[in-house]
Amino acid sequence: MALTSQAAHADPKPTKSEVKAKVDKLYHEAEEATEKYNGAKEQQDKLKKQADALQDKVARGQDELNTLRGELGSLATAQYRSGGLDPSVQLLLSSDPDSFLDQASALDQ
Repeated sequence: MALTSQAAHADPKPTKSEVKAKVDKLYHEAEEATEKYNGAKEQQDKLKKQADALQDKVARGQDELNTLRGELGSLATAQYRSGGLDPSVQLLLSSDPDSFLDQASALDQ
């Protein structure tokens, strides 16, 4: 049986000052990581507030849009039932109000 003669090399035990330096370094790294986490958390909170505000604004805009659609639908229904636009609306939308009034006067006669 062949035996190899290798000396076992154990790492030397660190001194108290080396251990303290290593612990201090780890605390410093942990502190930096905590600061980065806190900064990211603050940014996330800020962005969440902005997103919530935008969602609220969109919801209010959607409500307003739905209200306007309902009003427009009612106006369209009324126009359909009455046979056309109200003359005052036609006058407001006319590109030449004088011509519109002349035509209206001729139709009345």
